[in-house]
Amino acid sequence: FTYAESDAIIKSLAALLVDQYGVRPGDRVAVAMRNYPEWVFSYWAIVSIGAACVGMNAWWASDEMKYGLADSRPKVLICDDERVERVVPILDELRSGEGGQPLELITVRYEGELPEGAVRWADVIDAANAPATLPPVDIDPDDDACIFYTSGTTGFPKGAQLTHRGSVHN
Repeated sequence: FTYAESDAIIKSLAALLVDQYGVRPGDRVAVAMRNYPEWVFSYWAIVSIGAACVGMNAWWASDEMKYGLADSRPKVLICDDERVERVVPILDELRSGEGGQPLELITVRYEGELPEGAVRWADVIDAANAPATLPPVDIDPDDDACIFYTSGTTGFPKGAQLTHRGSVHN
């Protein structure tokens, strides 16, 4: 990808998250996929609009994904084909459980039947018609920029949060 292509993809995704999904500064958007270019584009789009990128371990099984998604409560999950298959069995429970919310999915490199509330990256990211600028937002330096989970070898994983300022807290 060229810089210009990457920039257009990031602006397109950022606009989609703000305009279609109502993601605002302080909200969370989870990313669960292999090391694809879409992971990097997702990260930059998410933090550019002041939201927190919840980076989910690509090795997690459904139960671990359920824990991380229920704990972080993102508005949107951006995930590849393998992670779509892992989240589908728990999707209704996440959406309707205690504190549940309408978790929307943007699927990456997924050709299967889309679950309710899901779209394909290729259908919604339009780099050729990307906005000229990122959506205007006010980012508080103390808001979370990303949340990454520990391995959880001795219990449930813990979300380590990094703020836009660069401070770490749990």
